[in-house]
Amino acid sequence: MFQIPKNGIGWLILLGIAVLATFLAPYIPGPGAITIALVLSLLLGNLVSWSEKSIQVFKYAEKHLLAAATILLGFGLNVMLLQQLSPIYLLIIVFMVALTLLSSQWYCGKMTLSMRWLLGAGSGICGNSAIAATAPALKATVTEIGLAVTVVNLLGTIGIFLFPAMAKALELSTSESALFTGAILQSVGHVVAAGYSISPETGALALLIKMGRILLLGPVILFISYRMSKNSADAKLKLSIIPNYVWGFMIAAIITSSGLFPVVYTKGLEKTGNYLLLLAMSGIGLSINLKQMVKMGPQAALSGSLIFATQIIALVILLYGMRMLG
Repeated sequence: MFQIPKNGIGWLILLGIAVLATFLAPYIPGPGAITIALVLSLLLGNLVSWSEKSIQVFKYAEKHLLAAATILLGFGLNVMLLQQLSPIYLLIIVFMVALTLLSSQWYCGKMTLSMRWLLGAGSGICGNSAIAATAPALKATVTEIGLAVTVVNLLGTIGIFLFPAMAKALELSTSESALFTGAILQSVGHVVAAGYSISPETGALALLIKMGRILLLGPVILFISYRMSKNSADAKLKLSIIPNYVWGFMIAAIITSSGLFPVVYTKGLEKTGNYLLLLAMSGIGLSINLKQMVKMGPQAALSGSLIFATQIIALVILLYGMRMLG
């Protein structure tokens, strides 16, 4: 089951896409290496007919490298960071994540259950990483994963330019701008780009708020696993319904939070996870049927945009409510 496919060409293709995407990322502001790798592999996968052995490599990356990447990304989470946030900020973070997941069920009603949760998790928590982490529990198709990544990253890229302008127009303070940016924008890269373009202080606080959102990924995966089990034959919450990679993810986060490993090691493991995620996304892109993705695209884009708009409106209302209450 876990035997690594022995096809050098397939692995070289994945590696080549990952290297090219990493090289191009600094020159293409916004989307990041993972999204670039997905686009490159999507185009290549639909232009070239691959051998069965190469396809086995792509599917191995899609399934097993994705799970391994999720586990290693857990080493980038330090629960102790939550101590630096005020209780009201923590409540707002939880509220915004819950609202996003709920609104994804409303706006994506005509889409598959997997697609609803992918868009909700990607928009509400941490973009690509959340989509990758929830996909196995949802048994999502490669087309659904690719589409969710594309929509979430497109909206996040728009947010990089939109949010600084909105923060200025709404006359938000440093802390308000940080909350506005850190509690909504999808990926860490989006938050850093938008936050630091407002001010260094805003960027640093926004990044901390973003970390608070990311720490909710574990509980959200557990919840999704439970919800998916209720839709199957077993409606009881059992430990066996929780995928093994989820346990690995949580253990990795606990290790980092405990300080048992030196930071240089945990950061190295997290970076390895990012590289594996890049390879996994390349494998996913090579397996996507472009015609099917285009067919689903308009509904996904509309639903994602409605989720994004709901997040912005809700947080603006909260910010002005906090002002009125002093």
